Amino acid sequence: MSCPSVSVVIPTLNAAREIETLVRALEGQALCPVDILCVDSESDDGTVEAAKSAGATRVISIRRSEFNHGSTRHKALLETS
Repeated sequence: MSCPSVSVVIPTLNAAREIETLVRALEGQALCPVDILCVDSESDDGTVEAAKSAGATRVISIRRSEFNHGSTRHKALLETS
């Protein structure tokens, strides 16, 4: 029997102040995510750097003009392991 695995997708826009707390909380869960993917929409507050330093497994960037709730999440789903 294999252990369950969890991937987490975090869409962000200017979330530098909150991202570290969120990633740390995710890592502290009983079932720790194997993949934390941050999808950033051209933040200008250092969100990408903050996500990387907080331990997000990967960060991908999209243009803010391309953000769409459905298609952005679909793109992220295709990127998860």
